[in-house]
Amino acid sequence: MLTWNIFETPIQQTNHLIHTSNGSVTINETTTIPPNNYFPIAQEFLIHKFSDHYDMLIGRKLLSKAKAIIDYQKKTATLFNKVYKIKDTEKLTDQNHAQVDSSFPQDPTFLETSTLQENLFRLNHLNAEEKYKLTNLLTRFKDIQFHEGDKLSFTNQEKHTINTTHNIPVYSKMYSFQQSYEQEVERQIQEMLEQGIIRESSSPYCSPIWVVPKKLDASGQQKLRIVIDYRKLNEITINDRYPMPNIDEILGKLGRSNYFTTIDLAKGFHQIEMDSESIAKTAFSTKYGHYEYTRMPFGLKNAPATFQRCMNNLLRPLLNKNCLVYLDDIIVFSTSLEEHLQSLEAVFEKLSQANLKLQLDKCEFLRQETTFLGHVITKDGIKPNPEKIKAIQDYPLPSKPKEIKAFLGITGYYRKFIPNFSDIAKPLTKCLKKGVKIDTKHKEYIEAFQKLKLLISEDPILKIPNFERKFVLTTDASNVALGAVLSQDGHPISYISRTLNEHEVNYSAIEKELLAIVWATKTFRHYLLGRHCEIASDHQPLCWLHKLKEPNSKLTRWKIRLSEYDFDIKYIKGKENHVADALSRIKIEQAFFGESTQHSAEEDNSDLIGLSEKAINYHKRQIIFSKGPNSSIEHETYFKKQIIHISYKEMTLEAAKQYLLNHFCSKNSALYIESDADFEMIQNAYTTTMNPKCTKIFRSLVLLKNIPTYASFKELILNTHEKLLHPGIQKTVKLFSENYYFPNSQLLIQNIINECQVCNLAKTEHRNTEMPMKITPKPEHCRDKFVIDIYSSEGNHYLSCIDIYSKFATLEQIKTKDWVECKNALMRIFNQLGKPKLLKADRDGDSPA
Repeated sequence: MLTWNIFETPIQQTNHLIHTSNGSVTINETTTIPPNNYFPIAQEFLIHKFSDHYDMLIGRKLLSKAKAIIDYQKKTATLFNKVYKIKDTEKLTDQNHAQVDSSFPQDPTFLETSTLQENLFRLNHLNAEEKYKLTNLLTRFKDIQFHEGDKLSFTNQEKHTINTTHNIPVYSKMYSFQQSYEQEVERQIQEMLEQGIIRESSSPYCSPIWVVPKKLDASGQQKLRIVIDYRKLNEITINDRYPMPNIDEILGKLGRSNYFTTIDLAKGFHQIEMDSESIAKTAFSTKYGHYEYTRMPFGLKNAPATFQRCMNNLLRPLLNKNCLVYLDDIIVFSTSLEEHLQSLEAVFEKLSQANLKLQLDKCEFLRQETTFLGHVITKDGIKPNPEKIKAIQDYPLPSKPKEIKAFLGITGYYRKFIPNFSDIAKPLTKCLKKGVKIDTKHKEYIEAFQKLKLLISEDPILKIPNFERKFVLTTDASNVALGAVLSQDGHPISYISRTLNEHEVNYSAIEKELLAIVWATKTFRHYLLGRHCEIASDHQPLCWLHKLKEPNSKLTRWKIRLSEYDFDIKYIKGKENHVADALSRIKIEQAFFGESTQHSAEEDNSDLIGLSEKAINYHKRQIIFSKGPNSSIEHETYFKKQIIHISYKEMTLEAAKQYLLNHFCSKNSALYIESDADFEMIQNAYTTTMNPKCTKIFRSLVLLKNIPTYASFKELILNTHEKLLHPGIQKTVKLFSENYYFPNSQLLIQNIINECQVCNLAKTEHRNTEMPMKITPKPEHCRDKFVIDIYSSEGNHYLSCIDIYSKFATLEQIKTKDWVECKNALMRIFNQLGKPKLLKADRDGDSPA
């Protein structure tokens, strides 16, 4: 029961008779509260003012659903696994209200509902004044708040269009997934249909879906995500070159801020409408039907560019002043409370105008420390995300190249926080060279791994740049690499390093040192351009860079490139340049550390059986597994292709190992097997039994029917060609290759169709329609040939007539371009010049018919 409609949800009329100790009470109003932070499922409440001190009365039925635990000793109540503090009734007096800061109005409504709103918006970290002012602002903008169960709206600011290189439909067969996922897939499909995100489709396009398990949520339940594999569609999609923001630039603009608010849009991409002509291209299939997206789906090649364009256009007046945006993540920053509330109001106004909705449980308001784009933003500077640091701390010692790349990918994301990162990681990176054996017991290898984990976990802080102060760029070059650090007032902002390529290692000392400056200024261009800065180097000759009398062409070219910057070069002793010097003492493989100094965590599947969408029939050695009542092995040769048919009752690990040893060992083969579970058994046997360097195996997902002889092949093509009313060569090849296989089928089909008499007679492409080349005869006398045309100028129309032999021309004005006017004008011309033997006119729309 509620004392009043706290959540301002719709009220329904009812008639409930409630028996109390004070007599019977009739209640006429009820409301349903949608799922929220208190109740994960919708709850119905009666509305009756039963107290001046309490907002809500919870009955036994709801307490049972919530698995309530009341602990009077600790004064806590646990509802739906969330713990709340219990307040003593004697403390609920006006004295408690008097503790509220007098700088804002004493609104009794606010005081009664403050606890509910604190939990709804997670405002426990704020003081009373901040809570009051922020709650009032959020209450005013309820239209942009998305709650579970609400219908997701979309914006009219932008539509996503898929421009492709051709209009031939892209089709892929469905992927199989676990049967236990089917119910969840059906539920999510139905939910998207109800939300209007997808609709039923008859499109010829089709992309397969894949089900990806997500991490366990707070309740311990396994969540699933439906992913559409748009790789084939993306291959023919024309790139949208709209620029994505640079994360370092975004983080660099948050200096001198005390308050931060991070805003996350609810199902961001699904709030963008698809262009009507592109909807059919998003089609996908499940076991339950064929569907297409009416909203922009995840996985499309140009979806991020469309969303970024939409957000930039919407928030353009506020960008870099009040807020920054990266896709659906928005951060609002300011130095004071009033300024921050004004900025929030401006952002909310823009989102409301665009009809965009927020995901409240992912938004953080008025924080002095918050997480944004994988970093922790504070008023003192930037720190790595503790969640990612924990992942690094828990990472086991890598024993494979794939695991080393994954570890360096995680730590490399934060390499700008750690000076000398590349040098520390050298024992790991050298194990990525081809042919180098990984020794997990080597002392240097273990120490490098542990040191990286330790340095990341020491919570390093990089200073947020202040663009009103001078930047200092310190550079250094060694015989193998370059290093630089950008700082202000002695506090580092960012570290960078890279190796020298095979040509650069031959540069002279001054060329290497100047190269370090050129490369570092290019990297930190967004910080340095347009501002006076200082460049510190331990190479003294650079101090006279502008006074060099005879610089070589390379130095001259770099000097010109540096001329756009306003800088002074300052000499520092080598022993004082320890940071940049350490960064330059690196020698690593350029394949893994480029100028961006980021590592790739690409997956290495070289020790697994690969997947191929190419039909197994095209491979020279084919092994086809089929499940049946009897076990048998049959060998067959088909046009110099070796085919082995293996029939099995049940696939066990031992049986899989035996099959691999007998039929796959030291040979490159393709296998086909329908059951994914049985293939997993073969995959497990392959990783423990076979050497990937000696034996390469691919699993083909398609099996076609082999046509035994050319006579059968030709008969099939002719029958299909006649039955389908003589389709073209390309269509016939496509129809055949979807179900059948025959060597060189494309060339043979082309020859067969070219011999078709019906096609040769009926289709223009089979006939020579070119006109023979002839010399145009010249007229020999006047009036042999007249040429007429219509000429228009300044709204007046004229009929022109030229005698080809004499080149005599005349114009006759006409009122309109219709044939009657043209006929009368021609009669007047013929009366003057005489009647010609041949009259010729152009075939355009203006010529007289």
